[in-house]
Parts: sequence; structure tokens; C-alpha cells
Amino acid sequence: MNVTTRLGLAALLSFAALAAVPAGAFAAVSGTVTKVGTVVTYTDATAAAEHLTVSVIGVGGTDILFNDDDGGPGGLNLTAGTGCVLVADGVNGDDVTCPVALVTSIVISTGDGSDVITIDNTIPATAAVTVNGGNGNDTIYGGDDGETLNGEAGSDNISGYAGNDTINTGDTTLSVETADGGPGNDIVNGGAGRQFVDGGAGTDTLNGGADDDYLNGGAGNDTVNGDAGDDQLDGGADNDTVNGG
Repeated sequence: MNVTTRLGLAALLSFAALAAVPAGAFAAVSGTVTKVGTVVTYTDATAAAEHLTVSVIGVGGTDILFNDDDGGPGGLNLTAGTGCVLVADGVNGDDVTCPVALVTSIVISTGDGSDVITIDNTIPATAAVTVNGGNGNDTIYGGDDGETLNGEAGSDNISGYAGNDTINTGDTTLSVETADGGPGNDIVNGGAGRQFVDGGAGTDTLNGGADDDYLNGGAGNDTVNGDAGDDQLDGGADNDTVNGG
């Protein structure tokens, strides 16, 4: 899936204007962002439906920006924890920035809402990104580098975009999951529900789950493994290995 939600110049212009706006008095509160050592963590235990974008901004890429506009007016207020700074925005909810220097890991864990999480392609390859979708029907977009994207409970839609991604679709029996590995050598692990998986270009490994799954390796020399259930397995183009359940 070609994700076009990228911040670019708009993020720089938005960031320059944020400090001049009073804090959003009426926006709901969602997650907390902290930086401890080389690890940046976003945690939200609420049921808010988040539209979270994580990107790098500033001249030369100095800060990681966490922005949650909630897909509607008002936005959601984020909270700055240890090592990070609150950026007041009276219109679209308060944002948080953390210094990008020396960051090796970014871990994002959302709550019970149906969330949309976008990892912008400005995140450096040196920062390993893990997204935990939590409960709810989540949509997760990876960036240009390899991420670990975990749908967890709910019916999730996950796109790895570019990079060598690991995608774990979910663990709910009654869910229907979709995953697109995108370009790169991806590993996609199906959960308990029904899976619709496209590995995309690259040498992918697709593992079905317990239900009736559809797995398509796409271009590249792929390994496609069915599991329990009546699966439809398609290696796609090139020299593939296909194993039934």
C-alpha cells in the first residue's frame, strides 16, 4: 500500500507556529511520551480513537514529533513525560517533541480505541520502531524502514510500506485482519482470526493462523505457510515455497 500521509514541509510550518498558540483547553487527553536513555516510548491506556503520526522535524532533523489530530476538530492533547517537551496547540491538541539524538528505539502502545497510527518516512533507520495496536480496530502504516507492527486485539489493517518489516496481525478469534508487507523482505504472522495477507515485493515469509486465510506472497522468492483452517495460498511471481497447513 502506498501511504501518502507524510508530513514534509507542512510539519515544519506547523511546528513553527505551535508555540505561539495557548494550550488546548477543551481537547481530550490521550497518550504520554517519554525519552529515557535511548528509548522513546508512547503509551496510552485510554479508549480514545487516536490519529497518531510520528515524524522527525526541525532543521537537520533534530526532534521526533508526536502529533494526534484525532481525525476531527479539537485534536487530542498528548502529555510530555521525562526527556520530552510539550508543544502547546490551542486548535488541534497539544503535541510532544523529543530529541532524536542517540535514539535507538521507539515503542508505541495505543489503547482500546480504533486507532490510526502512521510512522513517517523521516524516522531514521537507526531507530527501531515497534507499534502495539492494543484493543480496537486499528490501522497501522509503517515507514520506509523495517518496523515491528503488532495489531493485537480487534480487526486490524496493517501496511508495512517499505523496509524489512515484521507484522503480527492479531490475537482475536472473531477478527478479520488485512496486512500488506509492501516492498522489502517481510515476515507476516497470522493470528487467530481470518487473514488476508499480501507480502508485496521482496523475499517474504507469510505464516497463516488458525482460521481460513488468504496468503499471497507477491513478487520475490517467498515462503508461504498455511496453518489450521481452509487456506488459499498463492506464492505469487518467482520461485516460491508453499506449504499447506
